[in-house]
Amino acid sequence: MSGPIGDAPAVHSTAGGGPQDLLRRATQAMMSNLITDSRLP
Repeated sequence: MSGPIGDAPAVHSTAGGGPQDLLRRATQAMMSNLITDSRLP
């Protein structure tokens, strides 16, 4: 259930509306995916 929690900061970053925000989104998505993958048996 870490998905929505990780999306929260991304939503706030969208306020800036810049390429850096997109990078942050991508990085957060990658990190969340890695964390979920590591949790898998």
